[in-house]
Amino acid sequence: CTQQFNTDPSMLCAGGVLDKDACAGDGGIISSSKKDVLLGLNSWGPKTCGTSVYSRVSNARAWIDSIVNGTCVV
Repeated sequence: CTQQFNTDPSMLCAGGVLDKDACAGDGGIISSSKKDVLLGLNSWGPKTCGTSVYSRVSNARAWIDSIVNGTCVV
């Protein structure tokens, strides 16, 4: 998936079950672990349902924390 979609470290690939995973128009859905940890937000993928590219939440963690803590400076 990483090579197929030419992703970078701010992205992650997930899924792979044809017709049972993210589909076109599903942008923004989450990818989480079995421990209810948010891993990514669906960004894009093929028109058919299946493996998709997600924005890696850990890549934006410092910014997310600054918003939650009210310390973000714009």
